[in-house]
Amino acid sequence: MVAIRRTCPECHESRSPKTIRRHLKYGCPSYQKRASKLRRAVDACLARLRRLGLADPALPLLARYHRPTSPTPSIEDDDDNEAMEPPEPEHPDSQFDTPGAGPGPSSRSQSPRFGLNNQREGENQDEDEDVGLDVLRDLPWMHGLTVREYYEQNVQRELLRGGLQLPDHHRMTVRSFNYKVDTDISGHAYSKLRRAFPDRLDDLPPERELARQIAKISGFAARAIYVEGAKNDADEDRRSRETGINGLSPLARISSLSFPVSFPHDFMHLIFENIIPTLFDLWTRGGNFATFGTGDENYLLHPDVWTVVAEACPLLAQLSQIKLIYGLTEELDLEEHRENIKNGTRYNNYSDLVFVNPTKEIILQPSLQRKVAKHLSGVIGIEEGVISNALEGRHSRVWGKMQRLDRSLAEQVVGGEVIRGAMLTSCESMRDASHVRFYSKFSRWRWDCVRPTELHEEQLSYGRAEMFVVLEADFIASLNIPDPLPIIVAIVSPFVQLRHIRDADLVEYRLSSGNYAGAEVVDATKIDCLIGRITTGTLRRRSFVVERTSVVGRMDMLDVTVEPE
Repeated sequence: MVAIRRTCPECHESRSPKTIRRHLKYGCPSYQKRASKLRRAVDACLARLRRLGLADPALPLLARYHRPTSPTPSIEDDDDNEAMEPPEPEHPDSQFDTPGAGPGPSSRSQSPRFGLNNQREGENQDEDEDVGLDVLRDLPWMHGLTVREYYEQNVQRELLRGGLQLPDHHRMTVRSFNYKVDTDISGHAYSKLRRAFPDRLDDLPPERELARQIAKISGFAARAIYVEGAKNDADEDRRSRETGINGLSPLARISSLSFPVSFPHDFMHLIFENIIPTLFDLWTRGGNFATFGTGDENYLLHPDVWTVVAEACPLLAQLSQIKLIYGLTEELDLEEHRENIKNGTRYNNYSDLVFVNPTKEIILQPSLQRKVAKHLSGVIGIEEGVISNALEGRHSRVWGKMQRLDRSLAEQVVGGEVIRGAMLTSCESMRDASHVRFYSKFSRWRWDCVRPTELHEEQLSYGRAEMFVVLEADFIASLNIPDPLPIIVAIVSPFVQLRHIRDADLVEYRLSSGNYAGAEVVDATKIDCLIGRITTGTLRRRSFVVERTSVVGRMDMLDVTVEPE
């Protein structure tokens, strides 16, 4: 079977169709593009030199010599053979042919087709015989160079002019960005362009990949990547001093963060480290401007004005003034308030928990009834079957939110985190506050197995809170329990697999095809706190748990820490 070979339109190499498709999608190898560009430039220059008569004609292709099988006819025999006349003049129709038919000289002089700039090759060659001598006539700075050296420099100029081009995948990024800017298209509609136009826009990157590529080829990220790519510490130190950047921040790998908006690194350095100090020196005639001007310019600040400005700066830097000027009264309010405790229902034996609307009464599903019965059996010592029969067909109150009450360092009761049950308060427009850290008797800390291991002692686990179920005191009394008290359980969907990464001190988790593990029933007090989540990578996505119980997140500790009295 003969392999099909085609010519790549970019590098002009003979390759298989599969390789050509890869070249068109990801770009040709740089060495092939450089070699192809050099060959084409040299061929074009040689053709121009041959046309001007400054180079020898192309040599004929070498071929193998084969001895003739018959003797060569003699010259005398060739003289006896008369040359054959063309048959056209003897044909009767040739009498109607008019030699030289076409537009005459007068019409040619008026037609732009036959202008001086559109003459074909071979026309007026007599006038161009000495054109090779006139090539360098208008270039006095090129005197002393040979024609070959002159055209070699032309080749280098053409290579440099066409060499600084974006690769194909970056061109596609620019094209995608232009689509979004020109059409003001939404992210949801942008994701459908590839399906709507598979023949033209099949290679459009997804929206997150587009944002990541734009950030990568932008100036700040490009310089940071340049520093990260240093071969050794000395080279990295030199590049850091050269660019003023220490490297690429780990936050750059988070697609939801936009560095020009969230971290204006270049703007900060430009304004506060360059422009403002320079203006201060200019306004006060100090520093590099100590001898600049005459000293009577209108822009110079009088010492009294400078004193007033210096007194006003500390006043404006106070937190109360910043709140008032920028309208951040609530956002920057660091004082303790009792009104952050939600209005809800509190139960006597759960004094540190407040249950907040939405709420309703439902009949638990049979599978959930069995799990609740198993949990209650271990708490009150009643057989699981008896509790399951009592729950069958019974309405139970469920809550959608639960707030944990906490105490500040000043020993005041303050409202803590509000945990939302995903089953009752699921909403895309609200903040995701359903994932929690809790204590469970099932261990999922195995990366090679999805089946949990049942334990005798409780262990930390992570998952999503679904809802909070209240088993009222009258229901507990119906099970012949003396001094009944309500029991509140939380329905939690755990992560399927967990593992701890020691080097980074992070917890990584997995789901099963995007689904959580089966629901677990735990006491409401076993929910420890809310957690955050982060997903990194594109080809190999990894998900991590972000703890939120450190001192960084405790704004109520700032006042006591700064002013302990």
